[in-house]
Amino acid sequence: MEMIARRAAAFFIDQGAGNECNRDIYEYGIIIALSFLINTAVAVILGFVFSLQIEILVFFIPFAIHRSLSGGYHAKTWWGCLIMSGLVMMIVVFLVKLQARAELFPISVALWVLSIITTFAFAPVENANRPLSDAEKSKFRKCSRVYTPLCVLIGALFFILNMNRLSVCVALALGASGITQLIAIFQNKRKGGGLRNEE
Repeated sequence: MEMIARRAAAFFIDQGAGNECNRDIYEYGIIIALSFLINTAVAVILGFVFSLQIEILVFFIPFAIHRSLSGGYHAKTWWGCLIMSGLVMMIVVFLVKLQARAELFPISVALWVLSIITTFAFAPVENANRPLSDAEKSKFRKCSRVYTPLCVLIGALFFILNMNRLSVCVALALGASGITQLIAIFQNKRKGGGLRNEE
């Protein structure tokens, strides 16, 4: 992945589409874009394999956006990130299938509450593998505090409309993102870092 990003960034610079001084920025942006596309492809494939296309996308899209805004744990390598995302989506498949046999609404509420608490108390949470500038912290903090309640409202609306599977998917998206925040907070605490960003 890093090799592809380096070559793509070099191509853009050679073609006059970018500046050499911004090479690192281009490479990082390309890696993020490729990672998102591949993770999306994995989500779509899992959706088709388990006949849960809508459910997987309703989980993956809010999860990806919330993760980008709220921060949290990031794997050291692209492969680690892909494996982690795949495992998370497999757990989602299992829980969505379980929805047919068990009432998961109380769990959904617990995950919504967890996400709101972690978002308003800690977001965005830095990780050594994804440091944030002061400008990014301010921007992501404001956006996450709008986006999280919006997702909760959408999840509640799905439940009211008796679309329980989709409601569970939204809750799992927010809950999974909240858990990655807690993991990063624990790591930062062990390394002597702060638990939360200053307002």
